[in-house]
Amino acid sequence: MATGWDRLESMVRTVELTGGLEARIADPLWMLARQWQVGEFRGDDAAQPAAIRFRGRSAPLATFRAGPAGPAGPDAGGGTGGSAGAQPVPFPAGRPLEAVAEATPEPGFGSAQLHASVQAGRRLARLLREAGLGAAERALRARFPLATPAVGVEVGSAGRAAVELLARWGIDATSLARTPAETVLGAVRPVVAAADLPRMRGILAAWLRWYAARGGFVQEQTWDGERLEYAFSLGVRASAGEVVLSAPEHAGDHLDWYSFDVATDPAASHGLGAGPVPTRTKAAVPAPVRYAGMPAQRWWEFEDRSVDFGAIEAGPADLARLLVAEFATSYGRDWFVVPVTVPVGSLTELSGVEVIDTFGGLTPVSSTAKADLDRTGGADRAWRLFELTGDQIGERHPSPWLFVPPSLASTLEGPALERVGLTRDEAANL
Repeated sequence: MATGWDRLESMVRTVELTGGLEARIADPLWMLARQWQVGEFRGDDAAQPAAIRFRGRSAPLATFRAGPAGPAGPDAGGGTGGSAGAQPVPFPAGRPLEAVAEATPEPGFGSAQLHASVQAGRRLARLLREAGLGAAERALRARFPLATPAVGVEVGSAGRAAVELLARWGIDATSLARTPAETVLGAVRPVVAAADLPRMRGILAAWLRWYAARGGFVQEQTWDGERLEYAFSLGVRASAGEVVLSAPEHAGDHLDWYSFDVATDPAASHGLGAGPVPTRTKAAVPAPVRYAGMPAQRWWEFEDRSVDFGAIEAGPADLARLLVAEFATSYGRDWFVVPVTVPVGSLTELSGVEVIDTFGGLTPVSSTAKADLDRTGGADRAWRLFELTGDQIGERHPSPWLFVPPSLASTLEGPALERVGLTRDEAANL
């Protein structure tokens, strides 16, 4: 029996790629039957959101208080350096929250406080000279002289001479700012013409506003020397009542919404009460949520081969991963996003959201927190996500608070100057 082999050679009949790109199907009835099987022919309203109208209120930060948000006294957790029971002061607008919370109170110490006071006094002196009130500047320098602080031997003779020069020619801005304005005007009245007193009053008022904005009125420090952390609280005058945001254990670095809790203790009150907060109504066009590797919207659409949702592994405690997987695979097409711009340094709540679809229907949407509260009959909710601890949802407060603190975008940290060692003596139980 003879054996042999044949050689197969391919031959190109056409150079066009149209046939391959068409992806023809030999049996279109099979495709229609498959679409019917998976429910693509099942009719519904198929409405899409066309616009979203929401109402909300944004209340700005009103007050700042150093120390823990609680009653005063030795058992309040203030420690040796804390300020439990300190009086609330107006929150300085335009300053980062980290600079306010971690500021050293005035008067400070050493040459650092001297330089800060001299710089503030130099600004006032410049304003007076530019206004032709040089005599008032000299009168204020004589009325509010600077005391030379005790400096160490490490600064040297040149450093001591510089400190003495600053103290001789500077104005004690700290003492001047704490003196009533009428007393300050009385000190310059003998050397200032009566016609120039209104200008002098305006310059002094503008300088005091600048001094307060830079944090010059911080009277208490937030540092707790025993716990080695900061403690402070913020007060907000909302329409439903006062809201106190407490940061009892701030270790430094960045401050964000999760650093605060809503204080429920009446002793933590800043004494603000309720206040009128205007309601803002805005309409926006929603945009579908899109992300890399999103499942295809149509049955016959090819998906990204680099994404395999079936390979996701999650344990019983990986709740966040399971939520993301379910959102991506089951409800990815049903989510829309609407950007809402809120002021920095404010506490915001949405009082109502309405969705207008492509058929003209109007659907009110309540917050998930309010829906859970109604479902449980007023009992505490077991499920919370991205909410401030202590936030109580109710009829007058239908949605959780959104706190946008005036924090720094980034910080610079220098090397550690001190190292603290905590040692325990088990024999002495100390």
